[in-house]
Amino acid sequence: MDRDKARARIGRLLSAVNGFTVESIPEEGPPTADLKVSENVYTYFIEVKTKGDDEEEVHRDREELLQYGVVNRSESPGRRNRLSGIIRHGAKKQLRDYPSSDRSFKLMWMQCAGNDPVGQMERVRATLYGIVYLGRRGHVEIRRCYYFDFNEFFDLRNELDAVIVESDKDAQLCINSFSPRRHSLRQSGLYRWLEDDICDPEIIEQAGQAYSAHDCNLSRHEVQAILDFVRNKYDAPSLMLMPMMRHSGTILVPMSCSDSVRNDE
Repeated sequence: MDRDKARARIGRLLSAVNGFTVESIPEEGPPTADLKVSENVYTYFIEVKTKGDDEEEVHRDREELLQYGVVNRSESPGRRNRLSGIIRHGAKKQLRDYPSSDRSFKLMWMQCAGNDPVGQMERVRATLYGIVYLGRRGHVEIRRCYYFDFNEFFDLRNELDAVIVESDKDAQLCINSFSPRRHSLRQSGLYRWLEDDICDPEIIEQAGQAYSAHDCNLSRHEVQAILDFVRNKYDAPSLMLMPMMRHSGTILVPMSCSDSVRNDE
């Protein structure tokens, strides 16, 4: 789905929410957000972005599939520099100059529209939050640790209050823990609208379901020092990094004559 179609569809979706009024912002002059949404006392300025598949990767996979009949992929679910650039451009160019207050918020809506939207959503979250996975020796449980790695939300705390990450089946509101307006955003109608699927690391950490290094002031280059910080914070000296990989495969299945549809008329 291209960006214009995504913007129109998201505008219709928000217009159908009780109490929301949606205006499309004209693309004239300096870069602007795409949508202005008003709800009671709150206003949301939303920049729409779409993330499809990398065309070069799609071409390579197609060639390999035709040659060998199978394509196997193994990739990290971690942050991506390309996603970082998309997010930064939207926040710094389209959203930065809009007013910010306890009643005015700046958001991005990221539409994941590739062949693996679930994996794309995971990579967007990892880029926003600097997510890594930690586990303890002798324990089966592995938990996310937010803000351990380089993350966009820290640098964009004044330009970006939250990001809505969407696939063809799910939409999740990702809260910026560093935004000074996050407490007000939690009281808004947008938060209530998406309350069944919200990524809010402060609340997740308080529930004991994840770790967080948001209060660690060390450079994200200092991986071992950050790990020691998290170990001390949670009194868990056996915590260690658990590298994760996402595996997928595609096979080429020839169609038999009985599988095809024939129309002689």
